[in-house]
Amino acid sequence: MFGKINDYIYGVAVKRLSAVECDSLRSNQHELNGTVKMREIFGQRATYPAKYIRFTDETDHYQASQGEVTWYDARENHPKRSEFRFYYTSNPAIELASERDYLAVIHRRDGTVLFITAPEGSSSECELITLFGNVDGSTFRAIDFENDSSDLSFQKRQILQEIGFELTVDPSVDYLKSIENEFGCLDFPSTVQFSRLARKISGCFTDFNSADSALVSWYETEEAMFKQLESVQISEKLRIGFESTEDFLSFSQSIRQRRFARAGKALENHLAEVFDASS
Repeated sequence: MFGKINDYIYGVAVKRLSAVECDSLRSNQHELNGTVKMREIFGQRATYPAKYIRFTDETDHYQASQGEVTWYDARENHPKRSEFRFYYTSNPAIELASERDYLAVIHRRDGTVLFITAPEGSSSECELITLFGNVDGSTFRAIDFENDSSDLSFQKRQILQEIGFELTVDPSVDYLKSIENEFGCLDFPSTVQFSRLARKISGCFTDFNSADSALVSWYETEEAMFKQLESVQISEKLRIGFESTEDFLSFSQSIRQRRFARAGKALENHLAEVFDASS
């Protein structure tokens, strides 16, 4: 329904930060040593637009900045030796990190790079490990997703969205016609009505082998419905345009708030249906 991880990511390199890499008193070179294997993901020499993210468990758990990251061979003119490195601009991902924090350098399908750190032992680190696996050493481990055809689990989708990916729904599945037929328009109905339509499309409780499978199917269907309907409304707003910067910021904030609010209410609505059907 939401594709594979290789629809969004070419590959990733993960490692533990060493003290010299994140302590400005010991190093100010803004470089990280890479590996030959990482050429399969990042090529020979390239400069990528980058988003640097410090990901923590604190209330303000997400600090980010824009910049660039350059991947290059420091000995590219040497006939027999290679020494691949990342050169990065100043950023919170490194400046706020400590020794042994988890680092993921992600090459996205849109040609940009996400450069993310999370504290060792944190829930944020566990989320990155869920996506990319654990790593113990300070040498990069490269993961090429080109041949990874596994479906994105619910948990992985949520994590990808949290770190900035906009997931798309398989276009061969069109929920907009069902929404318009049910409500007479392509506006968001109440959360209760929207969840009820998701269950109508996905199947009633007795169609599933377990409460868990029913809950997952209902929630995933509603998530896909939501994304298709939201896409229509965003496209229409972009066509009309914005009156001011404040108008744009207000619209962006309303999108984020609606996403969080409706995700929570959808889960509540479908849980209530499970409890009613099981009683």
